[in-house]
Amino acid sequence: MWKPLFTTPIASAIVIVASTTGHSALAANPRPPPAQWMACPQAPSLRCANGSVCKEGVASFDSKHDHLNLQTHESGYYCECMDGFIGHECTIEVEDCENSIGYSPSDPTGVLMHSCYHGSTCKNFGNGNTMCDCDQLNLNSAPDATKFAGLMCEHESTSLCAVSLVGMSAPNDQFCTNHGRCKKEVLEGAPHPKCDCRNGWSGDHCEIRSDVFAKASQSFGKNYSQGQGVSGMSVGGKVMFSFILIALVAVLIGIAVLVYSQIKKNRGPREKAVGITAADIGAGEIEMDGSSTMSPPKSVFSGEGDNGGESGYDNHDLASDDDLALDEEDNVAARDDGDQAFTITDSHEDEEGSDSEPTIV
Repeated sequence: MWKPLFTTPIASAIVIVASTTGHSALAANPRPPPAQWMACPQAPSLRCANGSVCKEGVASFDSKHDHLNLQTHESGYYCECMDGFIGHECTIEVEDCENSIGYSPSDPTGVLMHSCYHGSTCKNFGNGNTMCDCDQLNLNSAPDATKFAGLMCEHESTSLCAVSLVGMSAPNDQFCTNHGRCKKEVLEGAPHPKCDCRNGWSGDHCEIRSDVFAKASQSFGKNYSQGQGVSGMSVGGKVMFSFILIALVAVLIGIAVLVYSQIKKNRGPREKAVGITAADIGAGEIEMDGSSTMSPPKSVFSGEGDNGGESGYDNHDLASDDDLALDEEDNVAARDDGDQAFTITDSHEDEEGSDSEPTIV
């Protein structure tokens, strides 16, 4: 008896391959079926899932979830999630791991207690090291379903590397996250072919952020456990790190130059002040009988000058108007003290240029 062609198993498989090849079944944060969500009346595009309720305002998530960069509202409304769910529409399952010490020192949020996302559960790996079991989460899902990687299973797959009759899949963890590309497409039973990661990411599934300034979580994969450090960065990460070091050195040099210039400017050339005392201008001492003697002014500078080896400063320059009356011909000072008077006469320089002794009358 004749049977239709499409009722045979082989024909059915051919039809399935023809209709699905080249399409991925990936969906980032897939929305739950309509029976499990409720549209927000004030913002119809907002669908509150898993028993959440539409509220006016902005959602506030615990600080340990900040690294997820979750959307907090839509048109001024958000979904108030039930316990065990977070996210813009409360579609992300979350489980808190208590008494966890394995999240340090790679913990980007600074907390020892961390969360497991997307339905993953806490697992004790020994020595009090509690992590999220992403492997079990992925095994429990369909081969073509979204896979997860990362310390908290927070990174969703963006490409699947295994070829199957229904398209691309990842039955054996053959997937990449953060827009990494599969190094090659493999069969379902083949091991993971690894990923070519974008700048700033590394790891078997591109789940490790390599940027030294990033605050995203670090993976518990092989690369991290081997302690690669800076050597595990991608080329882009190393280049960025080098630029930052060069910029820091340039800034320090600039600050040093500015400080040195300011100090040099503040010092500057200093003028030397010359103090002249009464003794320098020839003021004498008062005798017991009330008389006083005065000696000729002295030069306070020594050394050779411009005129015959004498100093450029002479006696005439040092006398003040209040003490002496100077004349081109004679220097005479008169003082009247009761019955006594005295006169000081300074003779002209002789022909050899020497001064004569003053005469007191």
